[in-house]
Amino acid sequence: SASYEGNRLLIWAKVVSMYANGGVVNLLFGFGAGSLSLETDGVAAFNASLEILYAYGILGFVFYQLLFITSFYVGIKRYRITGCLVYKYAAMFVVYGYCFSLFMSFFPATDFNFPAFAFVFGILLTCIPIKTLNAWNPQDSNVLN
Repeated sequence: SASYEGNRLLIWAKVVSMYANGGVVNLLFGFGAGSLSLETDGVAAFNASLEILYAYGILGFVFYQLLFITSFYVGIKRYRITGCLVYKYAAMFVVYGYCFSLFMSFFPATDFNFPAFAFVFGILLTCIPIKTLNAWNPQDSNVLN
């Protein structure tokens, strides 16, 4: 409604209230992709975590949070082990994308969105095995020793 537009705290409170009033199945699995925009007449939650909670339930929300925490942890751990900047930038991309998503909605995005790209790209960079990076740079392959 018009009274909620422009005030993110009120929008967030409304989304949490709508989610909390769902049944057990909705609390676990959510209301479905895109259901929030149908319930709010197209007004976004301006918070990707809340949108994921509403659309995919507590299970999807926990998965999203674990994806962020794990990717950040792996990126930092691999950077400390190897000193390779790829892992440092991966962790930075993940944090940038996640933090930016706390104040805007972008899952799913209808057009290119750099924070969403940074989040996914950072996750993919953390997945690169150390041995693979050593194969690309053989003169610096003593990282595993």
